[in-house]
Formats: sequence, C-alpha cells, structure tokens
Amino acid sequence: DLTASCDVVLSKLGYSTVAECMLNGTPIIFLPRHDFVEYPVLEKAVLEWGGGYLLLEEEFNSLAWDEALNKIESTPRPRALPSTGAQVCADLIERRVCARLK
Repeated sequence: DLTASCDVVLSKLGYSTVAECMLNGTPIIFLPRHDFVEYPVLEKAVLEWGGGYLLLEEEFNSLAWDEALNKIESTPRPRALPSTGAQVCADLIERRVCARLK
C-alpha cells in the first residue's frame, strides 16, 4: 500500500522493491549495488520498464538529486505491470494434485 501511495521510491534494487514498484507503477530512484550479483538483471529490468532512474553514489551523498527528481516529474508515471504470479502458482499446484489423483 505504501509503494502505491508514493510518487517515487528511493532505494537499492532488490527483488521485493522492484516488484512492488513495477506492480504499482511507482518510479524508483536507485543507487548502484556492487555487492549484489543479481543487480545487473534488476537494473536492466527497471530501465527497460521505464520507471528506473540511476542515482550515482556521489550524487546521493552530495544530495544532488535534482536531475533524477526532475526526470520523474517530467516523465509520465510508468505503467503498472500485471500480477499473475498467484494464478501461475495455483495452476501448477492444481496440475500436480490432479496428476497424483489419477
């Protein structure tokens, strides 16, 4: 609910944060994450989605956030992506249960 209510999220890229932003159409300003092996995949995903904005560590530390915030303000809110994971899981469980019952 919080992510859906925000104009923007400022965070590191992680699976839950990226999913929440994409599912709610909330842009994310993120910092590089050098110690996270999945970072390049998450970075590519949010940039291709159109709602991700990289803020360099130097910019973050010096509070030079204007460019990223201006990009968000001047860009239409990114599209919210559909959430189908629960249905996919339910279908897989149903198929397994039905296969065992036969």
